[in-house]
Amino acid sequence: FVTQAASDAVAAALGTIQAFADDNGAVAPAPVLNDYLLLGITGVNAGNLGALQSALASADIDATDLALASDVQALVNAYNSILAEANGSASDATPGSNPVAATYTAIGASTAAGLSAPALALLNDAIANLSTADVNTVAKIEALANISAALMSTAAGGSPSPALSLADFSALGITGVTAYNLNAVAAAIAASNDSGADINSLSALQTLVNNAAAQAVLDALATVQAYAGSNSTA
Repeated sequence: FVTQAASDAVAAALGTIQAFADDNGAVAPAPVLNDYLLLGITGVNAGNLGALQSALASADIDATDLALASDVQALVNAYNSILAEANGSASDATPGSNPVAATYTAIGASTAAGLSAPALALLNDAIANLSTADVNTVAKIEALANISAALMSTAAGGSPSPALSLADFSALGITGVTAYNLNAVAAAIAASNDSGADINSLSALQTLVNNAAAQAVLDALATVQAYAGSNSTA
């Protein structure tokens, strides 16, 4: 049978998690591994404890979202599924099981949860090529989601604020964007399908970047040649 002391310990563990979520991790002590163990939560270890604490501390998660141990388990499962995606250049560890909007909602990543289908596909593809260290806080995931949203806004003819930067492309793992060709790349994205379908994967975005960068070089060469030609006939 369950003793009163054991029951109290379980209740205290859940209370610790709820209190931490309620004040967004500002004052309340952070849950430790033993709190999850007391609740019977699986999938928690020293490697992902910090990531889970960042989810609990996010503004969109509070005690009402964690009324039961099963709610805590759902949050843990959601974050673990995102961490499983982030395996760098290795083959997809979870083929056919990509995070969906509800996955991001469960960890308090509201920007990621609100992305359009093409933007979400790009985000997931980017995460799949990153390491767990790149997505081990909700803030890092939301930063990637903001970049994906900015790319889609640009494709739709919008002007995201802040504007796309070299760091944005680098964060996603896209290469070949420089200060020289950034404007050409942005223009190529703006000229792509408004729905974002032309840039809804890393490979598609990289192809667009490669083509835009190559065209920028050709355009620059043409400008130089035209200038040289005009001087020779002057």
